[in-house]
Amino acid sequence: MRPIEVIALSRRDTIDTACELLLQATPGAQVWMSVPWRHPLGLKLLNLKRLKRVAEDAGVDLRLISRHYGTRGLAREAGLPIYTGGPFQLRRYRAARRQAAHDLRQRVRRYKGRLGFWWEHRPRHMGFGAAFLALLVLGALFAVMVGVGVALVPGAQVVLEPVSERATVQTRITVDTTYSDIDYGQGIIPGRLVQAIIESEGDVPASGRIYVADAHASGMVVFANRTNEPVTIPKGTVVRTTTGVNVRFYTITDVQLPGQLYAHQRVGVIALEPGPAANVQPLTIKAIDGDISSRVEVINDTPITGGAVRPVPVAAADDFDRLRAQMIVKMQQDALDALVAELEEGEFIPAETVDVRVMAQHFDQVIEQQSEIVSIRMEIIARGLAVDGKAMETLAEASLVQSASAHNPGLESRELIPDSLHAEQVGGVSVDDSRLAQGIKRAMFELRAEGMVTHTIDQERVKRALRGKSIEEASAWLMEELALRSAPRISMVPEWWERMPYLPARLNLVISSGRT
Repeated sequence: MRPIEVIALSRRDTIDTACELLLQATPGAQVWMSVPWRHPLGLKLLNLKRLKRVAEDAGVDLRLISRHYGTRGLAREAGLPIYTGGPFQLRRYRAARRQAAHDLRQRVRRYKGRLGFWWEHRPRHMGFGAAFLALLVLGALFAVMVGVGVALVPGAQVVLEPVSERATVQTRITVDTTYSDIDYGQGIIPGRLVQAIIESEGDVPASGRIYVADAHASGMVVFANRTNEPVTIPKGTVVRTTTGVNVRFYTITDVQLPGQLYAHQRVGVIALEPGPAANVQPLTIKAIDGDISSRVEVINDTPITGGAVRPVPVAAADDFDRLRAQMIVKMQQDALDALVAELEEGEFIPAETVDVRVMAQHFDQVIEQQSEIVSIRMEIIARGLAVDGKAMETLAEASLVQSASAHNPGLESRELIPDSLHAEQVGGVSVDDSRLAQGIKRAMFELRAEGMVTHTIDQERVKRALRGKSIEEASAWLMEELALRSAPRISMVPEWWERMPYLPARLNLVISSGRT
């Protein structure tokens, strides 16, 4: 019998210590080495490969014990057998791993006895081919189990078209936010207030116009020397008219007058201010500003022209009213979309119940301000009455059944075929929001409903009676026991199954009016 030895590593042991302990083991022995949780030795593939090589050199059958998943994965990659717990018989030997021993041979403890066939033989690792084959086998077994489940638990759908009569009723519906349940006697269904706050911006082109000075008038003037000395008239000298409102002009270049009485020179001038007011007639510019006026005379022998205006858009009073009206219309639609987004399944909002109020508005311009557009920022609050559509249909269904029962009092119980119900609003909606501040709102409208009413079918009784019957037997029983307009339509899952399911939950009864 080959010897069995145990090496319990402590956290202070290094890879060198582990290798020395292996070399101290008996050649040919089966050595179980216990590695502590997350020991550095087991976290490096190089250390584990070194252990395997030393074990082969020492001629021992090395097996590792570790609970750490990373160590186990690296050990398998290094080719070392790895176990989570190891043999139960060796636990008392592994528990002594914390004992300090200067003699390494004392750390290698020998077990006297047998561990059993399973522990004495090296474990066989599954290769890729075997793993792939195992997956195929498991997949085939799963498919077989699914097939057996479908076969043992079949399903069926039975569509019945019972004999029915058409019923029509028109009733007044009241939607009240203070109700949580249907009041069949008064025809009241619950509703709830929904609200949304919408912010938006908009603008319109400004329609007002004013004219502002644009081009500067220009022309020519003549300077004449009043002395016998040369005179220099610098560029920018200001000349002006002397009648009416004084209009000023400035010269565009320097002028040199010879030293001779009445020597003259022509020079261009431009009006200081733009606009048509600077368009002056000949012989109107006669004055010169500055000290040079005592030595020089000036006159315009031709008209000064070119001064003009241009139209500029401004915000008119009508623009503000027009923009506000457009924004309210646009935001009403945005508010309705926002309210619809707040609805729960089966609810709807009559457009007549939507109330839109402006909370704040700010125009970016004022009247007569120069601007190409008039813009606004507006905030509104929208409130609407959400009507419980399912409750409305339930009330309509009850009214139809009641109307049909009144015309045929001999029948015990009746019900509406669900897919035959058609309800529509007749006329407008009247709204009472006098108590809206308290969160109370009411709306009233006429509802016209029609549908097919038939005798009540006890579905539980039908399911019990059909259990386990063949399709032919089930069809015959239904035709005999129920008043049907046509033969029932029975579909099975799987399609090749010929008997009705035993489980009631696997049988689905559909009462239909035959409408497509």
